[in-house]
Amino acid sequence: MTNMHRRAFARWNALQALGNRYSWWLGKRSAPLRVIIDSTGWRLSRVAYQLAGRPKATLSWPLGLSYLLLNGEPTKLTAQARWVDHGLSQISLADQAQSRLHIDMGGLGYAALALESGYGFQRGYLEQARSMGERYLSRTGAGAGLITYAEHRSEVLVDTLAMLCPFLARLSRLTDDSRYLETALAQLNSFMRFAENAETGWVTHGFDAKTLTPLGPPGWGRGIGWQLLGLTDTLMEIDDPTMREPLERACKALLIKLANVQLANGHWPWQLTDTTQQSDSSVTALLCYGLGRLLSQEGDASSPFVEFLPLLKRGRTALDSSTTETGLVDDSSGEAAGVGSYSRQFGCHLWSLAPTVALDAISLTTSAHMEIPGTLSARL
Repeated sequence: MTNMHRRAFARWNALQALGNRYSWWLGKRSAPLRVIIDSTGWRLSRVAYQLAGRPKATLSWPLGLSYLLLNGEPTKLTAQARWVDHGLSQISLADQAQSRLHIDMGGLGYAALALESGYGFQRGYLEQARSMGERYLSRTGAGAGLITYAEHRSEVLVDTLAMLCPFLARLSRLTDDSRYLETALAQLNSFMRFAENAETGWVTHGFDAKTLTPLGPPGWGRGIGWQLLGLTDTLMEIDDPTMREPLERACKALLIKLANVQLANGHWPWQLTDTTQQSDSSVTALLCYGLGRLLSQEGDASSPFVEFLPLLKRGRTALDSSTTETGLVDDSSGEAAGVGSYSRQFGCHLWSLAPTVALDAISLTTSAHMEIPGTLSARL
């Protein structure tokens, strides 16, 4: 077994362990414990949650990233699909749709649709996802592409592009209901219209849905990763060439800019407007996942994005270098505290590990550009 294989195996094992923690804390089995801890008050509950082993970050969006690996070839990922199904079985998407439904739940709905349509799991996932989709479409500003992060907030965040748009596009394809895709495309278009910074060409962290004023600095690395992920995974759900063309053009324009700021070590910096800033493996993982998806659709030779293959190879080498002996992906910035408030503490986080494992899974389908043989799937 090569070192490359060992790292891939270690990453998958690490993802299972970490993802299981997230799904347990987000799911129904932890509800009684959460009620007890929450009753202790804000200060004591923070300590109690830490002692109980609850992950510090918001639970749903990192878990949704963990399930991106389903975008690989279904026949080679049956074990991974069973793992995702087990995780989602602990979380009632229907209940989530009836309670507060933040944007970051979209990633879980996206995975649920993959399980039913691509892997044959009959758990009522499609109807649960449809219920979620209707809730999103009922949000104020949905038709104009102004869906905010949460119903009580006014900011439209770049996170929305990755967590909501692919989910709605996949739901549209599976239900043959164009409303969902129209909403996804409106969200992408409005963001690039109102959040793009004219001076740098990068989008900001978000914009205000009421005033249309940009929010946060342009070129936040992980935010650009969200943007590319949203563009690529939405694109993959569309067959119509006339509808695909604007998204392909947007992807190519973004990749041209990214090619100019990739660091010598293969990573991208946490802030793309300043290449002297520290490299961030979460940025690299998201960008390489998005580029891997683009290249996986048609194979290296025929892909219109083949010119960006060197970026992917350098990025993957960097991610391998950041992988620890236990399979975690180090050198990632922490969770953002809010718009313009970014963690400068770097370490191992699920949002660097999960897209890297998804990249491994995609490589099982297109092993040439990743240089990982298809037999890897038998061991994953």
